[in-house]
Amino acid sequence: MRASRRLLSTLLFVLAASSSSVLAQDSGDRELKAPHKNGHTFSPISTVPDAFVRSFIRTNIGMAQTYDIDIPLGIIDGDTLFASRGSLLFANLAFEYQQTIKDWIAFRGEFRVNGRLGTGTSALLATGVSATTGFELGWLIRLLETNRSYLSLSFDVKNTSFTTVNLSDFINDVIDGEEAELVRTTPSMRAGVGLRFTHAFSPLIGLISFVESGYGESVDRLKDDEWFTRFGATVDFDLAAANWLPIGLAAGYEQDSFPEGGADITDVARAFLFRIGYTGREDLNLGLNFTYVTFPTEELESRIKSIGLNFEIRYFF
Repeated sequence: MRASRRLLSTLLFVLAASSSSVLAQDSGDRELKAPHKNGHTFSPISTVPDAFVRSFIRTNIGMAQTYDIDIPLGIIDGDTLFASRGSLLFANLAFEYQQTIKDWIAFRGEFRVNGRLGTGTSALLATGVSATTGFELGWLIRLLETNRSYLSLSFDVKNTSFTTVNLSDFINDVIDGEEAELVRTTPSMRAGVGLRFTHAFSPLIGLISFVESGYGESVDRLKDDEWFTRFGATVDFDLAAANWLPIGLAAGYEQDSFPEGGADITDVARAFLFRIGYTGREDLNLGLNFTYVTFPTEELESRIKSIGLNFEIRYFF
């Protein structure tokens, strides 16, 4: 973790160096609590954060399920046998709080719980039961603001714990004469820095984008600390700006090289996102987020595909 400490020191220096609001400009939108630029009210999706330094409380709850997947039972003469098809069920809960310290800097914290369960006997035996809990602390600093654009610097430290109950791995370890654990818990701490950019092309159309990179502990305890990256973007449409209903629509893409769906997901997860939300109040955003996610696992040979639905409430104050 020496490299992680050096990275943390560097990021703290960047935070201190960026604490001046010299580059920030007041566009006159600050009296509006919800993210708003150029007559456009944005509809942010939780996994693609917007750049605005605002005070808010956000809660998110959702579920997702995979398509039917082939569950391998064993290999004979190089051929993989499949007993049946199964599926995986995911549940997630998140709570986020962001508090403005000055009009150009905010402190934020987030708590997340993710669970995964095989819905059939074969899926349950092959993938086990996984639970992930994580806590994140960070700062958001406004770097530049114009009448249409908003650019911010983010700095975050994340502590995540992966817990897995896997009977199949336990039996294999017993057969191989290795140290067997039915319940395995793997902690992981990471620190990262990123940029967030939000732009209103017109009162109807807006863009939310971000990129984040950092360093920390790998989920695989046999590997050294590693770098991770996250990035994504959404395009949203404010229908109220077209004199229609107070509805916001958004579609986008997000990619994460350190996903938190389980300790056995150690490669890139890709998500396609869609949102429909209510934008009729300046202090409240309500939305349904639809997700289509693909990711690999160590137990299953093909990439898993899941469809999910999340309900999100964000209150600005």
